[in-house]
Amino acid sequence: MLNEVILAGRIVELPPLAAGSNELFCQMRIAVRRSALEPEEETVFPVRIWKGLASVANEKYQLGTAVAIRGRLDICEDAIVIIAERVSFIAAEGQ
Repeated sequence: MLNEVILAGRIVELPPLAAGSNELFCQMRIAVRRSALEPEEETVFPVRIWKGLASVANEKYQLGTAVAIRGRLDICEDAIVIIAERVSFIAAEGQ
């Protein structure tokens, strides 16, 4: 079975790094537009980032940063979470 998620949105919450199972992680939340026709409607998704990727994301990204996430769905603490396998910065036009 295939379990893959690809989302592009902006960071709306970026908490500090935490330790879990002897590994660093952070859980950001990203807002994704539901439709190009109605850009004010957004859905917020929790995205968990582990290990070195978590450190880089926590240092490099800030609230409002546009990112693309590639990962998989998982259930953590009775909630559906996206486990990031790749996080990419999306530059605004002119940058």
